[in-house]
Amino acid sequence: MKSFLSFGILFFALTFCGITDKIKEATSDATKSADSPSKTETNSDKSETVKTDGGEAVETPNPTDKQAEIMIGGEKVIWEEQGMGFVLPKGWNKMQVSKTSFNYGSPATGFLIVNISSLGANFPTDISLKATYDQNMQKKNDGSMDLVRYMKIDDVKGVESIEAMPENKSDPRRHQWIGYRNYNNQVQMVNIILSTDGSKFNDKSDAFGAILYSMKFDN
Repeated sequence: MKSFLSFGILFFALTFCGITDKIKEATSDATKSADSPSKTETNSDKSETVKTDGGEAVETPNPTDKQAEIMIGGEKVIWEEQGMGFVLPKGWNKMQVSKTSFNYGSPATGFLIVNISSLGANFPTDISLKATYDQNMQKKNDGSMDLVRYMKIDDVKGVESIEAMPENKSDPRRHQWIGYRNYNNQVQMVNIILSTDGSKFNDKSDAFGAILYSMKFDN
C-alpha cells in the first residue's frame, strides 16, 4: 500500500514541475486569449459547454446514467481538513488521509489520490491553468492523451485529462483534474488523480467519472 501512495506522490511532484516550466513560458504572452478547445465525448461522461468571460470553452459535468447510479448509491466521504467531499462507490477503502493528501482505494477498485498545494497570494492561477491545458494538449496531439478539456466542478475551473492506453497495459492509466481555489485565505492547487492498470481502466471509467464529478468544495 505504501508503494502505491509513494507512486502517487512522485507522480504529483513530476506533474507540478512540468507545470512550473510551462508557467514560465506562458507568462510572456499572458495577455493573449486562449484558444477554445473542441468538445470531446468519451464513454466515461457527457457534458454541457459554457462560455467564460475569457472566451474559453469550459464544460460542466453531466453524468451518464451509469455515473448517476454510482453517485446515488455510493458513500459520501468528507475531507474535513480541506472542506471537500466525494461520493465513492462501495468497496473503496481509506488508505491515508492527512491535511494535504487524501487517498482511498485498492488494486481491485483503483485509486483516488488527492493532493493540495498551498501557494502564494499572488500566484498566477489563470496562467498556470492555461499552461496545464497547453501542456496536456501537446500530449494529446502526440497521442499520449485521449481527452483534454477545461472542466468546472462545483464552480471551480480546472483542466481534466485522460491518458491514452499505455503500451504495456499493466502500467497505470490516469484520469486527472487540476484546478485552483481560494480556501482559508489561501490559494490552493487541487490535484485529483484516479488511476488503475491500463487493462482495467475502461471497466473503471464510469466509477472514476462519478467520483470526480461528485466532488464538492466548501467556500
